Amino acid sequence: MTHGDDRELVVLTQELLEGNIDRRVFLQRLLALGVSTSAAAGLLESLTWSDALAAPTEAPKRGGTLRIAYTDEIPALDPHKSPSESSIRFFFLIHATLLKLDTHLKPVGDLAKSFKVSNGGLKYTFALRPNLKFSNGWALTSADVKATFERILDPKTVAIASSFFANIKAIHTPNAHTVVFDLSAPNAALSAYLTSMNSAILPARLITTGADLSKINNAIGAGPFKVTQWVPDSFMNLSRNTHFHEAGKPYVDHVKVTIQPNSSSLLASMRQHSTDFTYSLDAIVGKEAAAAHSLKVLRVPDLSYYLLFLQTARDPFIKQATRQAVSYAIDRHAIIAAANLGEGVPVGPVSAGLSRYAYPTSKLPGYKRDVKKAKQLLAKAGQTQGFKFTLLTQKTDPDNAPAIAQVVQSQLGDVGISADVQLMEFSAWVQDWLKADYQMMPGNNGGGPDPDYYLYRYFYSGGNLNFVTGHWKSAQLDTLLLKARSSSKFSVRKSSYDKAQKILVDASPFIWLYSGFLYSIMQTRVQGFVPRANHSLVGLRDVWLS
Repeated sequence: MTHGDDRELVVLTQELLEGNIDRRVFLQRLLALGVSTSAAAGLLESLTWSDALAAPTEAPKRGGTLRIAYTDEIPALDPHKSPSESSIRFFFLIHATLLKLDTHLKPVGDLAKSFKVSNGGLKYTFALRPNLKFSNGWALTSADVKATFERILDPKTVAIASSFFANIKAIHTPNAHTVVFDLSAPNAALSAYLTSMNSAILPARLITTGADLSKINNAIGAGPFKVTQWVPDSFMNLSRNTHFHEAGKPYVDHVKVTIQPNSSSLLASMRQHSTDFTYSLDAIVGKEAAAAHSLKVLRVPDLSYYLLFLQTARDPFIKQATRQAVSYAIDRHAIIAAANLGEGVPVGPVSAGLSRYAYPTSKLPGYKRDVKKAKQLLAKAGQTQGFKFTLLTQKTDPDNAPAIAQVVQSQLGDVGISADVQLMEFSAWVQDWLKADYQMMPGNNGGGPDPDYYLYRYFYSGGNLNFVTGHWKSAQLDTLLLKARSSSKFSVRKSSYDKAQKILVDASPFIWLYSGFLYSIMQTRVQGFVPRANHSLVGLRDVWLS
């Protein structure tokens, strides 16, 4: 089985939500994949309490203002440097990429009308669409694509996605509409990575002149909208990009993004019909919105996961036994129940949403709470009396981070570990994360349609985010990750990733918690939006207002 065949669960979910298959076919195909009857029935229930995406009964209409609201501000404007989901949501509005994900999470053309892979996976050739322009009217050519990826690969940029493209050894532009990537080794995940907003195509003239891309006046992209006004921590106004390459899109003329102080005020604005669209990973928000009945709520299994970031290079988590003790001390099911109304499943290094690659947590050590075992491991680490540490916790993004921290604090207390929970504004939390200035942090890691997305940049010794772990590394893991990345054979990749996940859970550089659901919440007048399990908002370019 090839990389393109490993998305069955995601594809089935999207087909059900889009109304392309019915409940019986959905169940039959799940059972054919080897999913148990009870698990298949549970998944069906979890999806169909939401509104299915019925086929539109009328043609899309042009015009109007789409009002979007979130609880967290945009902390950074540079698409190549920001890891935060709140920033990435913004990037989907104003930027475009070479490829995009369709509703089945398959990479298809965006700025590139087509691409081909040759020379045994060592050459990628992209044909750009004709007459591409940025939102300010500048022509977009192969020179902009080359400048973009050279910037991402430049160590001085400190780009979030540099590890995604580490195999690119040369970029050629034989003409204004053709870009060729020569790779040093095959990368089975490359096409998926080219859909990432952290690889948004930027104007070469901004890059080469050293323009400050953290400034709003330099937020120039080739996406569906352009920024017209921004009041930080309050609102942002955008208008239709008349140069957008998808004919007739976007359908709405304007977008207004407002920042709500908390989820309660966000839900209130939805109920009062002053907000049209939002999404959340918080089950409380999703269920309360569904209870309003006047709102559409679409729920899909989430490819991201919740975890505890650990700093393995500093006390008290330098010793492997200490990190293992934390894993045994916590009860993931209790965390899911308390922080997310029971909506979710325990998760390992690869999200449960990638069912073909996710190693069963029932077969991994430390996933069944064992207080006695945790205390034995602390004794092995020379911490018989336990220890104290600081748990830096963001107030939002995700909204339930404080609840996760409180449950973890209580559970660790049972084995003598004292966690001092310190609440932080999200923007400050991001800065500490980028500096690796913490002992432990709860967080939500975004997911993608390939396991390399979860593993390579954090845990490969040369990964650009390896610093987040405290530069934890394993030679055996490096070999496995390189082998999986360079092969297109499912059997080879599956075997390598199975072994990699067992190594990681044993070493515990992170403590993986659970994966839940993505709740897209909208007014009934919002038409045409199809949620993607990786949180992609590329579908906003298809939205129209009835």
